[in-house]
Amino acid sequence: YNQTAASDMIESEQANGESETYYVNEEDGFMVYLSNLWRDRYQVTIYKTEDHGENWEEVDTDLDEVYIGSEFKFLSEEIGFVHDPYGGVDSYDTVKITRDGGKTWKELSVNKPSSIKENNIFYKELPEMVDGKLEIIVYTVAPAESQKYKYYKFESEDLGKTWNYVGVAD
Repeated sequence: YNQTAASDMIESEQANGESETYYVNEEDGFMVYLSNLWRDRYQVTIYKTEDHGENWEEVDTDLDEVYIGSEFKFLSEEIGFVHDPYGGVDSYDTVKITRDGGKTWKELSVNKPSSIKENNIFYKELPEMVDGKLEIIVYTVAPAESQKYKYYKFESEDLGKTWNYVGVAD
């Protein structure tokens, strides 16, 4: 791990890329640094702080790159998400979750019931913690003649390992 003074890192990022900082409490947070834009993808480096940004430690992560337009969110020191609008295998849209502070990222998969006929599911937003459960809203696109979106709510009681269909969302 590289322990880096925040000022050195900020100086370097201004020259080479962009970053966003996400605090999960007063002291603990993550900095996601996107650099080396090549075509439509950025290289990802994740840093963690436990002293409100005085010192940053690089996280040894398996999330190597994301597409332009990707969005990150961290709910705790362990749980985080990235929405990659073009990174999915089947639908060009994926949400990945980390449960170990950014080290490993796995693609989130909802248990789509047979009542949802459309194949591709897109993610409206990143998951939220509501009453101790994670909730996510997904949508599908109806056939071209109507162009209406249908929204569905899924929830997880095991920190995103499994997602169960709750019902139609507004």
